[in-house]
Amino acid sequence: MTAMGSGAPFEITRATGHCASTGKELAPGDRVRTILFEEDPSTPLRRVDVLSSADQPEHAGTPVATWVWTVPEGRKTDRPLLDDDSMFDLFERLEGAEGRQEVFRYLLALMLMRKRILVLEGRAERDDGTHAFELRGRGRFGGPDRPTWQVTEPKLDEAAIEAALEEMSVLLTDGEDTP
Repeated sequence: MTAMGSGAPFEITRATGHCASTGKELAPGDRVRTILFEEDPSTPLRRVDVLSSADQPEHAGTPVATWVWTVPEGRKTDRPLLDDDSMFDLFERLEGAEGRQEVFRYLLALMLMRKRILVLEGRAERDDGTHAFELRGRGRFGGPDRPTWQVTEPKLDEAAIEAALEEMSVLLTDGEDTP
């Protein structure tokens, strides 16, 4: 998928609907591990889907994010592949990330704020003109015994952020055109 156009800072390749190790078509009920790889900072992130029972294929590049999901029955459009708990867990696991992982985490934070799972506690401007945001979880994701998280705004313009959020939304849902 390349909705952001050539040379954009955050593009993701389209899912194939097949296991990258075995070539088997993904079927309802299959447990799948999805991995996003960065092969080169100037190229789109490569999405690789692997059946959980299969070995991870040889792949050049650095893993940016990974999660496990089950191929749903009926393949309904815009059905979430990641529930709120899984998305929050992925956000937490990416703490301290750099490069594209840091951008991915920032975008996850925006999505979690839209869902009102994370709330803004404060922000500070950095010397480079970007902002650092302090976020706290709400409901079962928050509370006095839970930490706050620092998220740094990446150097992306509003149009790039909006396009990247759209890309992530497609990536994290089970749309009919994105297996």
